[in-house]
Amino acid sequence: MLGSQLGYLLVLLIAVIREFIIPMPYALGVFIGVFVSPFFGVLVWWWWSGMGLSAKLRRCNGAVCVQCEYDLSDLEDEGRCPECGLRFCRRDTVRAWRDCGLYLQRSS
Repeated sequence: MLGSQLGYLLVLLIAVIREFIIPMPYALGVFIGVFVSPFFGVLVWWWWSGMGLSAKLRRCNGAVCVQCEYDLSDLEDEGRCPECGLRFCRRDTVRAWRDCGLYLQRSS
């Protein structure tokens, strides 16, 4: 589906170039600016946000709220998150992050 949409956009771009006689470097720049740059921006944001969460999980030893990502490391082993009110158990929270693959405990 994505391939057919990209093919359609390419055909449309070629038609615009031929119809309005837009110089090729300009048309290529417009294509990159409109279609390629946002894709890489989203890709970088996705990678950066995941890296930030992984670092936070390591820093807090996995004690991070699964709903709002609040640091629970200074709180009791069981209670409510002060940020969103979700009930938590430290053991279950660490297990949840480990099961989704974001938190790996440091080996001593």
